[in-house]
Amino acid sequence: MLPNPNLTKLKYISNYPGSIIESVQHLIDTKKLTAYLKNKYPHPHHFNNDKLLREYVLELKAQFLKSLNRSVRLNTTTNYML
Repeated sequence: MLPNPNLTKLKYISNYPGSIIESVQHLIDTKKLTAYLKNKYPHPHHFNNDKLLREYVLELKAQFLKSLNRSVRLNTTTNYML
């Protein structure tokens, strides 16, 4: 079976199950994808470029990795007596 050429345009979801890809393709073909996404996610994020998104992710990473590292250090420095 030859792949549908329209489905190959969906590179970001190419590894999703076929049923999801077909549903997304149908929403695109019927021009309803934008309305669907606006309904599902009514509050869009404020990142309008890759740089802002990258900075936000790095801040989250630093915040959560610091707390993770702190808890790991506490656990490894605690002496348990048996």
